[in-house]
Amino acid sequence: MALLDAFPEKLKIVYKNFPIRGHQFAVPAALAALAASKQGKFWPFHDELFASAKLDYSTIDEIAKKLGLDMEKYRKDRNSSEVQELLRRDFNEARRIGVHGTPTLFINGQRVRDKGIDVLKRLIRAAIDEKKANTR
Repeated sequence: MALLDAFPEKLKIVYKNFPIRGHQFAVPAALAALAASKQGKFWPFHDELFASAKLDYSTIDEIAKKLGLDMEKYRKDRNSSEVQELLRRDFNEARRIGVHGTPTLFINGQRVRDKGIDVLKRLIRAAIDEKKANTR
């Protein structure tokens, strides 16, 4: 989260799920992360998922246990129509704006192709400066 450290008061990260079709565990992992968010653990869950060497149902549940989630609530939320609808909305929004793969980054609605940290910092600074100029 080097970018959050660099812009603590100015940067807001919005994460949208876009499970890759054809990946057997992409949807279950996304639903699990959304269920974890109901207990305030989205980012730790996200980070554990992406750090995991393998992804399967067992690994997904092990992450939930490792993070100390209330497993009964987690399972209920993971299977809830509310969480499934959140995932459906994220996916449909991504398709609508032309996302075809992950990761896809946007800064103030503009797709970012070069994801190098220095490029991202420069683009964020420019967006901050533009906002300042427009509020004067």
